[in-house]
Amino acid sequence: VLKNLGVEPFVSIGRLPLFDRVWSLRWAGPVLIFSVSMAAAFSFEVLSSVLAKMVTNVTDGSVAKRVRYLRSYTRPGTVLFSICALLVLSYTVLVLFPAIELATGAEQIFNARMAPFVTPSVLYSTLFTLCVIITGALLFILKGRDAKARYSLVAGVAALTVLELWWAVPRGWGAQWLGVKWIPAAVGLVAVVLFFIRYFKTAAALTLLFTALFLYLDSASVRGLPERQDPFQPAPYVEFIKERAPGARTLGTYGTLFPNSASALKLYDVHYVNSLVASEYHDFRYAYLHAELFKEGPNSELWFSGRPERSVEREAALGPGAIYNKISRPVENDIAYRLKSYSLLGVKYIVLPADKSLTKGGFSRFVNRDKGPLFRVVYDKEVRIYENPYALNRAYVVHSTVKAESYEEAQRKANSKDFDIRSTAVVETELNFLPPLSEAALGIEQTKGMGQTSRATATITEYGMNFVRIEAESEEPGLLVLTDTYYPGWRVSVNGTDAKVKRVNGLVRGVEIGTGNSTVIFRYCPLSFSLGLLLFALSALLCVLLYMAAHRREKRTEESGNP
Repeated sequence: VLKNLGVEPFVSIGRLPLFDRVWSLRWAGPVLIFSVSMAAAFSFEVLSSVLAKMVTNVTDGSVAKRVRYLRSYTRPGTVLFSICALLVLSYTVLVLFPAIELATGAEQIFNARMAPFVTPSVLYSTLFTLCVIITGALLFILKGRDAKARYSLVAGVAALTVLELWWAVPRGWGAQWLGVKWIPAAVGLVAVVLFFIRYFKTAAALTLLFTALFLYLDSASVRGLPERQDPFQPAPYVEFIKERAPGARTLGTYGTLFPNSASALKLYDVHYVNSLVASEYHDFRYAYLHAELFKEGPNSELWFSGRPERSVEREAALGPGAIYNKISRPVENDIAYRLKSYSLLGVKYIVLPADKSLTKGGFSRFVNRDKGPLFRVVYDKEVRIYENPYALNRAYVVHSTVKAESYEEAQRKANSKDFDIRSTAVVETELNFLPPLSEAALGIEQTKGMGQTSRATATITEYGMNFVRIEAESEEPGLLVLTDTYYPGWRVSVNGTDAKVKRVNGLVRGVEIGTGNSTVIFRYCPLSFSLGLLLFALSALLCVLLYMAAHRREKRTEESGNP
């Protein structure tokens, strides 16, 4: 968290190996909240236990003043007030002030359609959460020491939680109506306070008023967003792709198929929307899946989503640093100029909006004068789907290889103009069956037609997140290539015998196979997971032992009657 906030020395520590892998995404809020809440709970428990021992263990009358002094600063009211004040102050500085700054510059940051929603959505929500925190803090301070009010306190906190969640639920209201939510929200806050101080009838009446106000405003409001619907309800074209070619790779463009939605729909899209991507694939995307190479901003680098927008860096006019401009360029350009790279990944279906085309306008290079369009339209309804005839199979066998010294060099060779990716692969380690071809034998890396004298097939028979089974048949030894990203932790066996996973073409996985039939099984079982599981088991066992020891010690103390 401190690294994200730019606090030294945590920023510098974050640049060190291992620590540079840690970056909390904006949608990782529940993880952060849980971690911080648990840390706070443990800390509070430890402090309470230590202070209690300090008070009870002092029995000498000569230090009576010290005991009274300590007790005066450890009263529940004082502790609660300090904690609540720190919470309110932290939220104000870390959340409210940035929200005010964001709302002030909304017109410069967001487009004309989004800017009106920033103040009511971001700033008002932040202010309301602060109101909820302050109300809850007052309840704790006023009644936290009263044992009789314990159940009322729990009920009040639960009511505040429901009220805060109600505010956060999107209703699709227009920007001009979002501010009206303050009316039922204020009524709800007053109802919670009245309930807590035992004005039950008035609190119940205000609760009914809150419900009536909300229902009325919800029915009368101007809608600014579409009605909510299930985002994972498969569209007709999704079922079409699954039925036509199960397991085929897709390329969703212009928002027709976002990568996170594709994963939920069990489609295999080559895009991604996060930073947790193997560096080889990230470099491959930047160098070989875009028509133009730009120095991108962080948000653009992490969002390879198929949208036409990209954040491009330009020099600042005044002072040091960089400014990022958002540009828009046709996604079709990437396909046109990087078709070989997309084919190497096995992209079989290209999904475009119904009003886009790969054969019209400036994309006439996809049309052969004698044979017509190179890409066949296989679906033309709510979206338009083209079939890529050059896509490699998800698994295939080659019988010739080229040696590279690094994955960067391997990617460069595999994506060079004259390299035949169907018959030859680039490897970085020596193979037992296939000695790498020399540059002299290849000419200018020209391998077209080589390695095609032998017949070989490879079929994926079982596919999961951490398990892949492939049945292969080859007339001579070869290299089985699976066009899935290479990553440490993957293990492979051929006919039940462990083998070594090879990084192929600087990006994907491969393994050597012999003549005849081969059953190849890839399993993802990283050492880090096994060690983490072992450490978890040891930690859990240690916690149990410590609890048992503390319980026995407390029991012996009670039996002996000594503090």
